[in-house]
Amino acid sequence: MHLPTGDYLWSVLAYLATKEQFLTDAPNVAQKVHDLVVQNLGIEVSDREKQAWRNSIDGPMFFIVRDPRFPNNSAIAIEYRINRTKNRIDFLIAGTDANGNEALLVIELKQWSNIDESKLDDCVKTWLGGRKTDEEHPSSQARGYMKRLQYMNSYIQQRSVGVSACAYLRSEEHTSELQSR
Repeated sequence: MHLPTGDYLWSVLAYLATKEQFLTDAPNVAQKVHDLVVQNLGIEVSDREKQAWRNSIDGPMFFIVRDPRFPNNSAIAIEYRINRTKNRIDFLIAGTDANGNEALLVIELKQWSNIDESKLDDCVKTWLGGRKTDEEHPSSQARGYMKRLQYMNSYIQQRSVGVSACAYLRSEEHTSELQSR
């Protein structure tokens, strides 16, 4: 899959690099992402979000991306705003699947450490802002992003790009509620 270009791209995307460049940038990519979110997307970023990037992208995503199952010509995109909404996909890996077909993996990153069952559909309870609240299940969120890309992105439709989605919760210790979805 080739790396797209153009002015429009930078109004919806903070970071885009090859796998090789991402692995080089990884020790400090959170700061790069911060600067590019402010510059390209015009969004002020909280200290909490910057810390989340450091915790999820600088370390764990480095180890995932360097896996040889991701081809060296893969593209890495971070903080992709969908159709000029406030929704942003945390992490994307674009490349080819085992059969050589173009493929895209949507990854929703969370650093939640305590998740419980919610009475609401497709939600979990977690601590945010000092209180326990119902939040969309991370896998449901990733799946929603995947569907938006499949239905609203002409490149994906025209090229029949295979799109998959998953969630990565780097801090969660009790995965039973996550796995039930």
